Amino acid sequence: MKKLIALIILTIIIFIFIINKTIFTNNRFNDYITTNKESNIYDKNHSIIGKTKNNIYFELEQTKDNKYFKIKETDYYLYYKDINKAEKNIEENIKEYYKNLEKEITTNDETNFYKNNEIQFTINTPLTFNVKMQDDQYYYITYANQTYQIKKDEIKEEKEIKIDNISEYISVINYNSIEDSCNNLDCVTLENFKEQLNYLKENNFYTIDIEDYKNWLNKKINLKEKAILITSKQDINNIAQQFNFNVELNNEELIYIDSNSSSEQGNTTIPRYNIKNNTTIETFKKITNGEPITYIEKPILQTHTLPNENENASKIAVLNYHFFYDPEIGETCPDGNCKTVQDFEAELNYLKQNNYKTLTMEEFTKWMYNEIELPARSVLITIDDGAMGTGTHNGNKLIPLLEKYKAHATLFLISGWWPIGNYSSKYLDIESHTFDMHEGNYCENAQRGSKLLCSTREQVLEDLTKSVEITGSKNAFCFPMYVYNDTTLSVLKEIGFKTAFIGGDIKATRNDDKYKIPRYHIYRETTLDQFINMIS
Repeated sequence: MKKLIALIILTIIIFIFIINKTIFTNNRFNDYITTNKESNIYDKNHSIIGKTKNNIYFELEQTKDNKYFKIKETDYYLYYKDINKAEKNIEENIKEYYKNLEKEITTNDETNFYKNNEIQFTINTPLTFNVKMQDDQYYYITYANQTYQIKKDEIKEEKEIKIDNISEYISVINYNSIEDSCNNLDCVTLENFKEQLNYLKENNFYTIDIEDYKNWLNKKINLKEKAILITSKQDINNIAQQFNFNVELNNEELIYIDSNSSSEQGNTTIPRYNIKNNTTIETFKKITNGEPITYIEKPILQTHTLPNENENASKIAVLNYHFFYDPEIGETCPDGNCKTVQDFEAELNYLKQNNYKTLTMEEFTKWMYNEIELPARSVLITIDDGAMGTGTHNGNKLIPLLEKYKAHATLFLISGWWPIGNYSSKYLDIESHTFDMHEGNYCENAQRGSKLLCSTREQVLEDLTKSVEITGSKNAFCFPMYVYNDTTLSVLKEIGFKTAFIGGDIKATRNDDKYKIPRYHIYRETTLDQFINMIS
């Protein structure tokens, strides 16, 4: 009988050992576990150092202890009865090309680790981390081979640290069109496109997406060196992905300035490079190095077919200018929207020499509503804002040229910023660009979010009503930064505006939405040849 009892006890002991060994081996072998209840976290002496919630994922390191399993890359442990074997968590962590911010944080006496804004586990001691990224509420750090959030208001100390090998600039590289063969300046051949992608690949550049770029601009992340953002009007990812690159489709989320220069953190406008048919590989190398391209490459000669003077217009080019300056008298203008008076006069002279009709806003509006016909050689010139060179108080470049060439134009005035009397001319119509809602980066988490977009309906109605009282016209409205929403469209119609304008770089037709009329954006680098192509 004693032998039987001893045998049973031995069997039980062996069974318990096998169970414990199996749990340990399976967990150690898989390296991945989840907690099976709210449980303790222990230090190496098996003293309780913190708490973890149920069903929290951890990775483990191999140890000789068969009861306390070490959490990977930490000095803390979990008890074997509190965990279950799990598969590897494929949740996306911080991208590998994110560099630490130049910031080190130390938590309060109790460190709470969050994911998706909920506490996952707590360590009852202050800890120090390098910050990987941040938003308005959290710092993001990596710990135990996972990404966690640390609340900013739970930080005891924060200090600046030096981080090397980060991108000090980003080159935004834009392709308007990729074709097998090209006969215009804005088209790039497939062969040249592949040559440029191959250069990027051979020199270890990598592409980022729009969200990465916005976070970098707003100083929420740092990126490793050689980050590039590639954009295009057409989907060319089937080609780019052959080189392991990504191309972002152009949309209205960001507004770009074709200044042929790189962007830096904190930019409110987005400089970019436009790749041309004749952009050489040497020029492309300068672009990837963030160098400003201050010259215009020799354009491809084009033959433009002028519209027939005896026909009626089925579509009309609406041109959008901003600022004017005269470099010949020492004036400078850092914005890519600036236009020299010499270039503007050359364009007005071309219109005059080729018998183009420059339209008043009333004429254009009546044409849009099928009330009148206009000649095929018609163009609507618009100027946004009322800033540098557009009024008698800030340079007075615009009106003298309009009067010299007897050319009509429309100024979309931010009427709360500058007095309307500064823009008096029979050749210049004044329409609304809001009273005081042109402030960019105003709306949270919207790079192009003008104040107009995140104001209440009542605030928008009040602002636009003030603007109409000053301009005395409801013929037209221009959306700040080309962006709009359902509220702004509804208020425009309620007030009684007849038309509204955005961007788009195509001609306007009578079939267009009357409140989303496209315009060609005119930049400093827009050549006369490109101008002629727009209006032809």
